[in-house]
Amino acid sequence: MSENEGTVTLASTTYRVQGDSRVLSVVTSGASYSPGTPVGQAIENVFGNVQVLFGAIVLLAGFATIGGTTAAFAQAVHARGRTIGIHRATGATDRQVLWMLVRDAVVIALPSTLVGVLIAYVALRVLEFSGLLVVFGIRLSIPAVPWLVAMVIVGGLLLSMTSVVAGALGFLRAPPTRLLRLRE
Repeated sequence: MSENEGTVTLASTTYRVQGDSRVLSVVTSGASYSPGTPVGQAIENVFGNVQVLFGAIVLLAGFATIGGTTAAFAQAVHARGRTIGIHRATGATDRQVLWMLVRDAVVIALPSTLVGVLIAYVALRVLEFSGLLVVFGIRLSIPAVPWLVAMVIVGGLLLSMTSVVAGALGFLRAPPTRLLRLRE
């Protein structure tokens, strides 16, 4: 008995696939496309370069992160307005007050940034292992480049320190007597 016994072929068609320079660039760039996903082709036809689309999404997420971080640290500085007033009333210079606030921001931001990077790395590896990094028919490959990870950590710290300084400027310009009337 053969394996094909009992099956009937109803039709057979042969396709010849031709392409232009885009096909060659996809093959040479090492990108891997998942077969059978017309969504990927539709997105590429509508938006063109999918990397530009992802870049725009990452940029928007970055702006949202910057805004959220700045607001959180500004609120934290505002909550310490009376304390800032006490320091200033007892003779602390603006530089000393800023140094105190920036030091507090680093103490909070450094462990948070390290934990966030670690969680992001583990989440990406889990998604990659499970095959869920296929978006619009394109398989994403995200290498853990050490200099990029270091830039993320340094960027997070700089963002935190800048946010604290931006939130503190109003308190440093106000007279200490007005700050002492604030409630914490």
